[in-house]
This record gives sequence, C-alpha cells and structure tokens, in this order.
Amino acid sequence: MPPICFVPIRKAQQHWQRCVPQSTPPKLIVVSSLAAAGPALTGRLRREEDPVSPVSRYGASKRRAELEAARFAQHMPISIVRPPIVFGPHDTEFLEMVKPISQFGVHLAPLTHSQPISLIAAEDVAVALKLVAEQGQTLNCEFASGADSRGVYFVAAEQTPSFAELGDMLAKALEKRTVRTVQASRWLINTTASVNEAWGRIRRRPHIFNWDKAREAQNGPWACSSQRIRSELGFSCTKRLQLRLNDLVAWYRDTGALPK
Repeated sequence: MPPICFVPIRKAQQHWQRCVPQSTPPKLIVVSSLAAAGPALTGRLRREEDPVSPVSRYGASKRRAELEAARFAQHMPISIVRPPIVFGPHDTEFLEMVKPISQFGVHLAPLTHSQPISLIAAEDVAVALKLVAEQGQTLNCEFASGADSRGVYFVAAEQTPSFAELGDMLAKALEKRTVRTVQASRWLINTTASVNEAWGRIRRRPHIFNWDKAREAQNGPWACSSQRIRSELGFSCTKRLQLRLNDLVAWYRDTGALPK
C-alpha cells in the first residue's frame, strides 16, 4: 500500500504537485462534506451514486475541492469521505445547540425539524478515515462527470433522528426530564441569519448560523446512508449516538462550558 497523505484542502494544490511526480505517490484522502452532495432525495437517505446538488456556498466550495482533487486521480490514488454534522470535544459550534436546552429546556428547530438528519462523532470519523486510507477504493476518471462514484464514502452514525428527536436525545444527555421543541418560522430563520451575517462581518469572524446555514436549514433533509463504507470496509461506530452525545455533554461540563 502507498503512503497516506492527509492535508488541509487549502494546501492540497501544492501537495498534489509534489506527490504526483513520485514513483509511488501517497494515497490522498479528501475530507469533504454531505453538503457537497446536497440534501437527501425524497423518501430515502442520500447515497454516493446520487446526482450531486449542493444548496449552499459551503457545499459548492466542498464540491469544487472534490473536482479539483479528481484532476489528479489518474496520477495518484485519491478517495473522498463525506461526513454530515460532526461533533465532539472542542466543538464550540455544536454547543450553541445544546445551551438553550440546558438553560431553558427549549430546542430551537428549523423548518425541516421532522425530517431525518445524520450526525457522527469526530472519533468515529477518524476510524473511518483510517479504513478508507488502508482499504478504500479510489476515484477514476469518470468521477468528475458524475458517471462513477467509486472511491466516495458517506460516513455517519447508523441512527438518523429527526431534529426534534435530537433535542430529546440532548435533553436525556443533560438529564432533563422534558424539552420543548420550538419550530422556527422562515421569517425568524432569515432574520436571525441576516443579523448574524452582519455581526460576523463587523467582527470579521463568520457566525455559525449565517445566510449560508439558513439555506441549508430550509432545504433538508440532511441524511445520508453509510451502507457502502459498512459493507465494503466493515465500518461501524464504536458507540451508539446517544452515548456519544452523553460523552459530549460530560466534556462540556468538565470544561465549564455547561454548568454541572
């Protein structure tokens, strides 16, 4: 097996140029996103072979990175991993979803709150990356045209709760008896996104819920199937989703991000 190369996508161009001329180029793993593919199709989870249709600037940028990598697929082994929502220790963005439940017993949900969503713990993403690096298939020349999805892997927890059910799971992790799910209206979503977008520009630091995320929030469901990586490579999450959320809440409390 060739050496393995994990690099930030912003630095990938220079790495590709160095790797391609080598007699045994390293295997490159591109960490993309479910957003690059787009939301699930009606009635089922999104699969790797489905036509891509990103709905946000973030998703479009991830898709461009995939296509840029594919330019080198004839010269070096390249695989793509597309995780959905990733959570874990040191993640301050996911904390913004947990805080209202912890403080007020309220779970703010987007318009698509009844549709399934996919999540995965960062530790399980690491396991998946290792498996793909060691055993995964690689892209071929037909990837860019959408005619062949070999070498592409979605990786997610097996459970796909709705956004409302995710609130119940977080409440359980927080040891709260009840949580009230409040569906945000389109007006509230757009207004909040506009305010956050403006504030982020003033601070010169984007807010997690900006116009781009508002587009995604209104264009679900964001759920994908991990059947390919499970059947081809034997991937499985080492803990169920509820236990991962329990661990995350415990970490937030240990670090003082949430009260004990």
